[in-house]
Amino acid sequence: MKLLQLCPRVPFPAIDGGTIAMQSIARALTDAGNEVTILSLNTKKHHVDPRVFSMEYLSRFNPRSVDIDTGVKAIPAFISLLDGSSYNITRFHSKQFEELLAGELVANKFDTIILESIFMTSYIPENALQDN
Repeated sequence: MKLLQLCPRVPFPAIDGGTIAMQSIARALTDAGNEVTILSLNTKKHHVDPRVFSMEYLSRFNPRSVDIDTGVKAIPAFISLLDGSSYNITRFHSKQFEELLAGELVANKFDTIILESIFMTSYIPENALQDN
């Protein structure tokens, strides 16, 4: 199967619970014979220079990421309070990542897309959540 894993932070190096879990899932899936592509947000808080990726990680997962600042900011948090949106989710949304994802979906057909955390749910198209 061809799988796409969307991560709220770069799962390399695997140094804490979140990165260990995300990378372990990807490794287990490739060990089982699946092809896994990893797209991730590269947050300011946990920023990873892609030049440190191991050759094994690069060849196994074809990872790509988009830089994003997910830090808490007062004005956007207040706006989310007024418009009823979840600030904890919207601060993980990036137009640049949306474009990367759209390009990946045009270029490849995936059997399954794995969302690693609720923070990635803003990338589910609204029409995918409607009843058919």
